[in-house]
Amino acid sequence: MDVLEKNSQCLDTDFLLMTKLFLETATGKIKNIAGKGNLNKIEYYSKEHGVGPMVFAAMQKHYLDGALLDWCIPKELYNRMLKSFLAESSYQILRQYNIENLLDALEREKIEYCVLKGESLSHLYKEPVLRISTDTDIFIEWKYRERVTCVLKEEGYKVYPLIANAHHFQAYHPATGIVEIHISLFSEAGWLVVSRGKESWRREEDYIFIPASSGRMIPTLGITDQFIYITLHAIKHFVTRGLGLRQTMDVLLYARHYSEKINWDKFYDVLIRYNFQYFFSHLIGIGERIFDISCGDKRSFGYNPQLLEEILLDMQLGGIFGKGEKNRAYYHLYLEKEMYEDSSNFKAVNKLDYYRKLLIPPRENMLLRFPYLETKPYLYLYAILHRIVIQLKLILTGRINFNQLVFRKSNAVFLRRGELLRKLKLTDRKVLETGD
Repeated sequence: MDVLEKNSQCLDTDFLLMTKLFLETATGKIKNIAGKGNLNKIEYYSKEHGVGPMVFAAMQKHYLDGALLDWCIPKELYNRMLKSFLAESSYQILRQYNIENLLDALEREKIEYCVLKGESLSHLYKEPVLRISTDTDIFIEWKYRERVTCVLKEEGYKVYPLIANAHHFQAYHPATGIVEIHISLFSEAGWLVVSRGKESWRREEDYIFIPASSGRMIPTLGITDQFIYITLHAIKHFVTRGLGLRQTMDVLLYARHYSEKINWDKFYDVLIRYNFQYFFSHLIGIGERIFDISCGDKRSFGYNPQLLEEILLDMQLGGIFGKGEKNRAYYHLYLEKEMYEDSSNFKAVNKLDYYRKLLIPPRENMLLRFPYLETKPYLYLYAILHRIVIQLKLILTGRINFNQLVFRKSNAVFLRRGELLRKLKLTDRKVLETGD
């Protein structure tokens, strides 16, 4: 039985309805929207997964066709969703126009670059312009870093410094939002946690050119390199925080579109190196059994239908990057602690260094939150006190869990996710420790 058709005791039927509407716009396949949906919840889930415009586009089509007559859609709610749709899709077009101006500037300076993630994947969707990105990711070689910084400033961007041990720095422009300039594909520190101590993967292929949603040809990673990258990136997010519907769809649509061009042997060599093949087989299972997308997978490591529902439930609860579940906020810190303790590296000196950075972070780490430091660096101590006051307010109002932030304690959400990771062979630990 199709998972999207049944009334699961765990999965919310409105989340499943939202998923169907998203799939319809993403793939162009008309879905049977049976039953009466709670539009408030559908709107909530679509925003949590960053797919609001796609969901609304499909919903409006069914509404105009008379398929949603029994939903009793309140006019106020419909108008709110319509305004949000128009605002997001219009801003996306404006953002793309200004991003292309930035790309033109990089090319005039003969700076070699490639576009990562959202902008380079929109062509896979039936309605590319509705695959909304809130930021733009550009990869450059380290040698171009200073020249790119100059170009960004000349184009009117506010450029933030490269934070110690980070794999990208950020720039901001009101017309484009955040632009992340990547100098490596993964953060080494973060990747060591996800891969349990193994070095991160490195690209091997030359760049290729693919069409952006505007029709412009933009450089991006080679076909197999791109597939490896977006799959590893999705797994990294699933392990550390959570994986949303949009990222899952990116991987599945890419696998289907480039099935005959992907070097599957090379791809699986990388997955097996990190022991990620079993999780990927479950992504394939979601594609086949839930999204009705055949990915042309050349190997099979099998998948457990029950685990497909557990992964979907994790998506439902967490939304994009796990932000929808309050008690999941510091799961990545807990994983880091687990990895350190497994390898006997979490010694007193590591703990002291962690607490020192927690209380007194470097100035460059604080510029995004306290931009007045850029012109008034002498206010650094004031900014530290300002930050502590903000953190105390969040702790006192219950928006931050002190034990999880400082002592990296576990909770029920951590234990549930830890068990799911164990079932998917993404952790070696038999059971995660019990905390408060």
